[in-house]
Amino acid sequence: MRLLVVGPYPPPSGAEERQTMTTVRRLANDGDDVEVLSLIGSAAHHRGAITGTAGALDVWRRARSYDGVVLQVGTRVPLRTFPGRRGRIARLVDCLAWGIVLRMSKGSRIVVSDLDAIPGSFGGRTGRFLWSGASRVVVTSELSKQRLVDAGCCEPERIELAVAHTGPHGRWDAGWELATDQATAEAVIVERAARDRRAAARARRPDAQAPAR
Repeated sequence: MRLLVVGPYPPPSGAEERQTMTTVRRLANDGDDVEVLSLIGSAAHHRGAITGTAGALDVWRRARSYDGVVLQVGTRVPLRTFPGRRGRIARLVDCLAWGIVLRMSKGSRIVVSDLDAIPGSFGGRTGRFLWSGASRVVVTSELSKQRLVDAGCCEPERIELAVAHTGPHGRWDAGWELATDQATAEAVIVERAARDRRAAARARRPDAQAPAR
């Protein structure tokens, strides 16, 4: 499948950027053709708005060229965060906009490592509208799965646990952080993604498990 992953992407390297890279690696190892949409200044394939209603509109426009959209939820994506009443209104509008886009995009998925990353995005009617918009929700623990079910955000059968890739490889992000410019960083990341795809293809070969002679 040809998938569009939406989320923070290096450079720079932070916890949420690494979470997106982990999602990209997992999908590539499953045999999917993955492209990333992230913020301007990143080494992603596509760069633009990924937050708020502007981000929702951009993803909806791009999603028509893909077999599925994967939204990496974090502190900056997909909801805007402002203090006070302005923040509550922004979250309401953003939850509605992204909920609609996820419903209109085929094969949409939400991937989340921390349900409390964005205050106000979990629970409540607008929060439930966002979470229930995706065809599947990928979480990292049974506790997160149970919280989503208890809050009425989605049915248990639509929630899956992320399985970490355990194949032999070095650190997936090693090297790119030493780059001095965006072009070099992008080249390093693309090279490592291609290496992962080659390794995954070898692992799927019928004779991959055959004993050596």
